[in-house]
Amino acid sequence: MSKKSKKFATENEAEVTTNEAVATGEAVKASPFTPKNPALFLRADNGSEFKFTHFPLPKKAAVAGQMLVNGIPTDYQVTSNSGFTTPDTVINYAWMTLPEGQTGYIALDYGIAPVAGTEFSVEAGKTERKDPARVAKDATVGADRVEKFKATMAARKEAEVTPA
Repeated sequence: MSKKSKKFATENEAEVTTNEAVATGEAVKASPFTPKNPALFLRADNGSEFKFTHFPLPKKAAVAGQMLVNGIPTDYQVTSNSGFTTPDTVINYAWMTLPEGQTGYIALDYGIAPVAGTEFSVEAGKTERKDPARVAKDATVGADRVEKFKATMAARKEAEVTPA
């Protein structure tokens, strides 16, 4: 044997494992699916629960105050749908970065504004409470909101496809 062939020769060449060694009757186990953003909810100190929706923080909203999340002071921003709905069905959204690093928001009940200093604990899983439904001022405003959303998403997809 030449030096070259000795370099790649191994003592146990017969022990090479191939895909053919798996019996046909055995099912190949796939790795368990791990979601990128697991389902979370926030439980307020008064017992109220809010679904945490993973989403990037808004760029134009200013920090409105701090809440305690798992005992850690956490800045939050506030947005609302007041431009698209009647005054009695306004939904305020509190946006924050959780101590573990996830960003997103919680939707509060109609007409309720987030209060600085509220204590929350992060819980895994889903809550029984559903986010309040968005109610449009009228059919035109609702249709316009949907069209603006579609245009924004189309522009984002186009920007992703064509690098700057």
